[in-house]
Amino acid sequence: MDHQDYKVVDIGNPKLKALRAKQNSGSNEIKSKSLKNNNSALQGTGKKFKEDEEGFSSFSKDDYVGLTIGKQISQARCAKKVSQKQLAQQLNVLPSVIQTYENGKALKNNSMLSKIEKALGVKLNR
Repeated sequence: MDHQDYKVVDIGNPKLKALRAKQNSGSNEIKSKSLKNNNSALQGTGKKFKEDEEGFSSFSKDDYVGLTIGKQISQARCAKKVSQKQLAQQLNVLPSVIQTYENGKALKNNSMLSKIEKALGVKLNR
């Protein structure tokens, strides 16, 4: 980049400015330190779910809707003669969301369950 006629302006962290200035001076030791710092900066601090032996996340069976509620939803939907796609359009969600609720594989979301109850006109036994 020697042929370009502009300079890079650092607006950020003063520690990074100092490291970059030392890197430009040609010190190999500082270059390796900065690479280590960059790798640690890329490591996330978010919560990680521990996986069980089966590969599922750490949610318990009680966190999912379950087949009993799923069957209630599908029976109420069929009684009103509404397809999954039509119900999904009423609730402004994807049809796959309705499918996962009916299969019992969706995580319990009380607001979503109450929307389904209102749309179908039934009370689900939770």
